Amino acid sequence: MSIVDSYYLPYYAPVFAFESENSKEIWAETVKEIRRDLSLALRLPHKEFWTLAAGNASFVPCLESYLRSARRPYDIWELDLDGETNASLQAIHRLVFGIFARFAEFRSCEISGKTSEDLLVFLVKRRVFDPSNILDLCTVYSNGSSAGAVHRLIRLLLRESAFALPLLKVL
Repeated sequence: MSIVDSYYLPYYAPVFAFESENSKEIWAETVKEIRRDLSLALRLPHKEFWTLAAGNASFVPCLESYLRSARRPYDIWELDLDGETNASLQAIHRLVFGIFARFAEFRSCEISGKTSEDLLVFLVKRRVFDPSNILDLCTVYSNGSSAGAVHRLIRLLLRESAFALPLLKVL
C-alpha cells in the first residue's frame, strides 16, 4: 500500500476519566499510530509529501483534528499517562507544527510538473490555512519555545492574500 492510500487517524483529545483501562489503552495506541504516520509523512521528499497531501483525503483532516482537540496553553487539566504516551503526544505536537510549516514554505518547493501557484491552489482548495486553522495554530502553539516559530509562520502566511484576506474578514 502506498503512502497516498494510507488512512490517517483523526486525533481525539483524551477524556478526563477513561471509561476503562481498555479505552485508555486504545486511545494511547491511536496516539502512537498518529505519531508514527506523521513522522513518516514529514520525512518524505518534497514530491512525495505533496503527492500525499493532495492525494490522501484523510491527511489534512488528521492535522485539523489535532488543531481542534489539542491541549491549549491555558488548559489546567492533567492526565495520568505513561511516559511513552506522553512522549507521543509531545512528538505529535511538534510534527503537526512541522507539517504546517512545510505547507507554508510552498513558495520555495521545487517539484517537477508543479508550480508554487499549483501548490497555492491546493492549499486554498483544501482549506489548509483557513482562518479557523490559522487561529488554532496561534492558540495551540502560543506558549513556550513554539511562540516565536508560530509568529514567523503567521507572518509568512499573511504575505499571501489568499490566506490573509479571509483571516482579516474574520478579525
